[in-house]
Amino acid sequence: MIKILLAPLLLILISCPGEKKKSAKKGKGFIVLKNSKIDQFIQSKNTTDSLILNKECDLNMDNIKDKILVFSPKNINVENRFSTIYLLIYKKDGKFTEYSNSKIINAYNPSSYAEGFRDIAIKNNYFTVEENISSQPIQNKYTTFTFDKKNNSIYLHKLGFTTIYPDANQDKDIIYSSKNFGLIKFENYDPETIKYQSK
Repeated sequence: MIKILLAPLLLILISCPGEKKKSAKKGKGFIVLKNSKIDQFIQSKNTTDSLILNKECDLNMDNIKDKILVFSPKNINVENRFSTIYLLIYKKDGKFTEYSNSKIINAYNPSSYAEGFRDIAIKNNYFTVEENISSQPIQNKYTTFTFDKKNNSIYLHKLGFTTIYPDANQDKDIIYSSKNFGLIKFENYDPETIKYQSK
């Protein structure tokens, strides 16, 4: 039976809070913006990609719902193999700032039984991309980012790897933080080129 090990690993593997309608009198909960801009955005991507994840959260903690979207290529192959993560940070006027990265999720694994992309977990201004990157032994990867309100930027926060063996005594967790890889913006993060330093 596969053990679940990463409850304490990144401390952010909790789904985002349930949606609440804003009260016009008390001003509690989230402001949920209703407009056609998000529909237009999704339709513009649907010609070549498929929407595989659509989550609402409040990454910049301003009580206005933001969006995390993941699009995967409809025709996946060695040259068209990466899914794209889009973060849409909304303002009260319905406009949004777009952040994206097409290097994190590799959707093309023809020689592996690994599941690949699994989910994005969100808590407050943190979100974690969850992937299964190996099946023998089982290895899960957790890539965590944080939204910095001071400069309206998203940075790599932690990288976590959990390896699970048939013999539980061999199981291991490895965590890297910004102390190991420095300050890296979400848009610039590339798992193929990141360098780690021991601190």
